Amino acid sequence: MEFAEGGQVNDREYMKKHGIDVNEISENLGKIYSEMIFVRGFVHCDPHPGNVLVRKCPKSKKTEITLLDHGLYQVLEPDFRLDYCRLWQALIRGDMSGVERYSRRLGAGDLFALFACVLTARSWTAVNAGISSVPVTHSEVGLLYELQQTD
Repeated sequence: MEFAEGGQVNDREYMKKHGIDVNEISENLGKIYSEMIFVRGFVHCDPHPGNVLVRKCPKSKKTEITLLDHGLYQVLEPDFRLDYCRLWQALIRGDMSGVERYSRRLGAGDLFALFACVLTARSWTAVNAGISSVPVTHSEVGLLYELQQTD
């Protein structure tokens, strides 16, 4: 164990005070988790804000993300990783038959629509249109904010 410097990933005031770009953090977290899931085949299973710290490195002034609490990881089987990848491709394109097929293969059953909405934190309308083609609405942002407050 060691002490890690930084602020919680959901502490916007900390990030503003330290000149940390929220969008850069969001993009890099996506890259970190994508690499874990799709390249390495494992995932950190407890990514709540208390386990994700951000900071500016004192020497390089680069932004650093630190994951804490490495007690719970899941190894992902190759078939799961491929189906999960194909599900995200379908979600991005608005390929509803693909969304249903791969959600079912991942165990969502008849709740594939709910699964897609929960996974993307987007409305069913956005999922149907393809999440990359529909801007995030104020109500979706509000829902994400409410979810963060419950952690």
